Amino acid sequence: MIAELTVAAALAQCVPMRWPAGWTAEDLARLEGTVFNCVVAERAEGHKELIEAAKAKGILVAAVKGSGAEKAGGVGGRVVEIRQRGELFDGAQDVLVTGQGLWPGIRAERGGKAEARPTGGPWVETNTGFLRYARTAAPAKTVWIANRAPAGFVVDGKKMVHALADAASNGGRWVVDLDAGLAKGIKEGDRRALADWERVTAAAKFYEANRRYCEWSEGGGLALVEDERMGALLSGGIMDMIVAKHIPIRAVKPDRLAAAAGMGLRMILNVDPSLLSEEQTGQVRAVARAGATLVNGPPGWKMTLPEGGSIVFGEDQLKQLDGIWREVNGLIGRRNFGMRVFGAPGMLSNLKVSPDGRQAAVHLVNYTDYPVESITVQTTEKWASARLLTPRGEQALELYAGEEGMAFDIDRVEDVAIIVLEAAQPKR
Repeated sequence: MIAELTVAAALAQCVPMRWPAGWTAEDLARLEGTVFNCVVAERAEGHKELIEAAKAKGILVAAVKGSGAEKAGGVGGRVVEIRQRGELFDGAQDVLVTGQGLWPGIRAERGGKAEARPTGGPWVETNTGFLRYARTAAPAKTVWIANRAPAGFVVDGKKMVHALADAASNGGRWVVDLDAGLAKGIKEGDRRALADWERVTAAAKFYEANRRYCEWSEGGGLALVEDERMGALLSGGIMDMIVAKHIPIRAVKPDRLAAAAGMGLRMILNVDPSLLSEEQTGQVRAVARAGATLVNGPPGWKMTLPEGGSIVFGEDQLKQLDGIWREVNGLIGRRNFGMRVFGAPGMLSNLKVSPDGRQAAVHLVNYTDYPVESITVQTTEKWASARLLTPRGEQALELYAGEEGMAFDIDRVEDVAIIVLEAAQPKR
């Protein structure tokens, strides 16, 4: 599942990419002017020249080494060595990494048509639920997800942005993995490949420049009580289905339910009440007494988890989820749990809130192959201003009164966007 990296403390601020096969130390020049400052090689051996050249440029070289059942932070998985200046560092354990995960994007049926999902819209494959839980479980750590495209799947610049944004909008970092053909084209100076590379580097630079908006905690009035026993470390589960309807949702671990009473929740989904201790059950009920609707999952909500440490649901689990989703969807209805998004099929959203509650960030990721236009976002909070941030620049948005709070319109989202909402400044 997840494994901890034993690394130098600086690694948490690194922006990684997988070193393409066929690239040499000379190709480090391609990273100049980008935010990529760490390359991940399949192994340390055979990369002496790369390590030396990277050292001169201030770039870290990470080397994947083996796989074992070592336990780290309670979860086992792949072991990674990090090399800096040609040496092996054992230091602060401040990064979580996994090589598994779904490839983000619109799932297609045979024949190329977009496949519908239980939520009714195009089925967006995403690692949102997994990443949100990982960040909730280890808020002080950086999460790297090194998922790769399926064999035979051609990845262009836009599809790479999907993977990069899928991780970044949930506070993580994707280990950028260039398609073999794209890497070859970049090396040879092919015009189309270089345009794709520029698109990826621009998206990476955008998210690093706005990193604070990525690392804020999730907001909204809906919470899902879950942990590893309940499938929280799996992609494609209940949280992903809720996210597909643009409903803001946060994960709450059972051992942190004491803090839930102060989250302003309107509904709390308790997936498997049988796994809670007596104290935790009392804490859930306290949230309900504070005004939240409590939904306890029936026995049928208990998922059969995949074998072998996989973080991806199989077809059998997906069939179980269909039935669960119908019940969850009926309970959620058309409530506004802090934000609603209209006119954005094939997109996912995430509502994040600053530590002081005076700012919010709405992340939008477009997983389709075309720009999405005429999007409306409604929030339950009243904000003083709104700014639209994209890799192409920034613009002010007009706020107006909505059904329950404020609303704003977005003309067009090409790939990714962040809307920053600001509260009125307090009077002095």
